Amino acid sequence: MLKPFIKEATTTTPEIKLDADNGTIELSGSIISVDTPALFDPILEWIDEYLNNPLRRTQIKLHLEYINTRASRYLLEVFKRIEKSCHRDEIDVLVKWICDKDDLDMLEVVEDYKALTDIPFEIVEN
Repeated sequence: MLKPFIKEATTTTPEIKLDADNGTIELSGSIISVDTPALFDPILEWIDEYLNNPLRRTQIKLHLEYINTRASRYLLEVFKRIEKSCHRDEIDVLVKWICDKDDLDMLEVVEDYKALTDIPFEIVEN
């Protein structure tokens, strides 16, 4: 059984909640961290383990205020790994991305991810 992975937010890293029992992957806050591999390697390892026995429905919930360039590449890797498993294992996946309606830069980032993957995105503007 895969244990939940929970990490509190800091000034440079987001809050992380990965829960296999509920099929949820959640990140909220900002990703300013210079040591992006230290942040994302455990996330990617957890996701790889989760994808060995995923739930039929998996939801990725994101409420990110800022993502540095390096982290954006890692986040794309998260989407690509899940997308690959999605097609192979017939998993229903939804990315639910909460954005400030006035944050045009972040809305553009979300649109870029949508264009780069086949995973459905729901943009929730607040």
